[in-house]
Amino acid sequence: MMDKKDERYALGLTFLFLVVGAFTASHHEMWRDEIQAWLLARDSTSVFNLFAHLKYEGHPGLWHLCLMPLSRITHSPVVMQMLHLLITSVTVYLFVRYAPFNWFQKLLFCFGYLILYEYAIVARNYALGLLLITIFCVLFKERYKRFVWVGCVLFLLAHTSVHALIVTIAIGIVLCCEYFFGGRFLKSLNQEIGAVDSKRPIWIGFALIGVGIIT
Repeated sequence: MMDKKDERYALGLTFLFLVVGAFTASHHEMWRDEIQAWLLARDSTSVFNLFAHLKYEGHPGLWHLCLMPLSRITHSPVVMQMLHLLITSVTVYLFVRYAPFNWFQKLLFCFGYLILYEYAIVARNYALGLLLITIFCVLFKERYKRFVWVGCVLFLLAHTSVHALIVTIAIGIVLCCEYFFGGRFLKSLNQEIGAVDSKRPIWIGFALIGVGIIT
């Protein structure tokens, strides 16, 4: 559990990240691949039409689905930048709140080049994948108590990018091996799995992971 001081630090660092990110994004000229996703979402007449267009793209369509409702509100891609920055800000908050690092290491992570620019300013589908991976890490400690949520997160992760799909496949294989074989070697893991009253949520979670990978 976090004390109030740590929680205030997480909120304060996230707010600072949001301010710096908003200032930087306001001076960023969007690249063609950023606008490509926005135009696909804006110009598709329906979800089915969007997926018909996406067959020529290299990534799944979760990011485009997120953009589609926004493109009905306004034709300005600035709203895409706002959504993208909010997604990364949530990632920053979760990282600062739950990551097992000291305050200085968290500060360096949040204001490093990759997080502050590549994942916050350049509006691509990768930020959504980073958020979902972070949520998975938060859930991991009590994964067998919340396995349906784990399955939902990995289902969505598989639809963010090709790279995230590969990560999802790897995580799914590891979780499967851990569930079926890990308890034979680790007593604590065997007790954790045995403490779950019903195995149904675990099977539902695995089903969600499998469907996410296949689709």
